[in-house]
Amino acid sequence: MIFYFSGTGNSLYAAKIIAEKQGSKIFDISQRLKDNQLIFVPEEGEIVGFVFPVYAWAPPQIVLEFIQKMSLARKDNYIFALATCGGEAGGCMDLLRSFMMKNKIPLNADFSLLMPDNFFYYSQKNAHEEAQKILNNANEKLLKINEAISKRQNGSFSEKGSLAKFKTGIISPLFNRFYDPSKKFYTNKKCTSCGFCAKICPTNNISFNSGQKPVWGKSCIACLGCLNRCPFAAIEWGSKTIGKKRYYNPFCKSE
Repeated sequence: MIFYFSGTGNSLYAAKIIAEKQGSKIFDISQRLKDNQLIFVPEEGEIVGFVFPVYAWAPPQIVLEFIQKMSLARKDNYIFALATCGGEAGGCMDLLRSFMMKNKIPLNADFSLLMPDNFFYYSQKNAHEEAQKILNNANEKLLKINEAISKRQNGSFSEKGSLAKFKTGIISPLFNRFYDPSKKFYTNKKCTSCGFCAKICPTNNISFNSGQKPVWGKSCIACLGCLNRCPFAAIEWGSKTIGKKRYYNPFCKSE
């Protein structure tokens, strides 16, 4: 069984590729939290995986919440984690491992996977071409990651980068404490009030005002799913996204 969290499809794609190779089922972390379905019973010998994006050199808070609340009946299976990222993973997996140990869940192996960035994508001059190159390289690396999982390899294979402890231990907590992305979201004239943004929000953070326009609350985790996946490109984030392309993993368009 593989648990995943994904805002714009990168981690979903990675989870699906691994699940297909390993013969596993995938479970949406945000949906399981919403439904309060947190008890899992892996079969003997079945792999258990956690796949999610890196947010400011750390796991998303929703992933850490899930790990704290979940009940895993078997903990002697091979357990791995894979973090998709637009750059360095930092000390993301060290932080994840500490949260897992609090729930007495061991971590046999961790991996990182470079994927197109769903935020800095906006500033790239050749965003589509660059994203395609990154996806091609990611597919090759996924083959190696799948091979390592099949062999039940143990160890840390994540690319931490420089100053990992500082970035994860100091900068990331400050980011989570003071950064409020919800303040900059708004809709342009393309908005049809279809409600799709509220439907896909992992934290139920989007509601509609009396004029039937989306309003963002204070529990935004900056997954950027609403902005990137809006069918009409009607959601903006400040002035940085105006006229810019959106990103959703092209292999997950039907999801």
